[in-house]
Amino acid sequence: MGAHAKWQITKTLRANAFTVAEFGTEKPDNRYTVALIYSPTKWLSITGGHTPPPLSAILRPYPLSGSSQFETWTQKRIPGGAPCVYATLSNKEAKFYGGVVWREHQTEFEAEVVYRSFTLGGYIRDSVSAIAGQISTKKFFQIAVFDNAKTLASTIVYNFRDYSLYCDIGYNFPTNTLPRLEIGALKNFSSKYVSGLFGLGGDIEAQSVNAYLFFHL
Repeated sequence: MGAHAKWQITKTLRANAFTVAEFGTEKPDNRYTVALIYSPTKWLSITGGHTPPPLSAILRPYPLSGSSQFETWTQKRIPGGAPCVYATLSNKEAKFYGGVVWREHQTEFEAEVVYRSFTLGGYIRDSVSAIAGQISTKKFFQIAVFDNAKTLASTIVYNFRDYSLYCDIGYNFPTNTLPRLEIGALKNFSSKYVSGLFGLGGDIEAQSVNAYLFFHL
């Protein structure tokens, strides 16, 4: 359950806020956002507040969307919202993000480039760092995250008609282990009043079968 509000204060300044409450699940990384966005030109904007930094905002699903109910193990490895300030430079084909985040009483630096269907970025905070990338088209989606613990995580989705095949995998190089491996299929459906999906997946690491059913009004 949640709410989202936007306010265009002036031609160059707007406010953005949302809050999320979940019941019966772990708390999401991003419980609320309160941010100001200053856009003096078409190609430059500056965002500040308690909000998802660019890597989280682009590579993780929006918390109030249906997709957030199926956030993958790979996507959750990207840190969520926190106090931050970042700038966005953009043109018709590309965007560049750079900023500073205050997380866990430490300063975190983050940068990201988006070009058409490709995204590449990373962050560094004291002894913690990671790089992440994404390819997104109508039929194919892949996101990968590699952190300083030498764990490579990746989600791969292939779409055809109303069906999707997915694989969410994690591999740790020092131990040569798979902390995560789930493979399955999803079926999307929609009608005049409701849409959603159902699916079935096998979690190889946990040796379990996962069933999914989601309705979105």
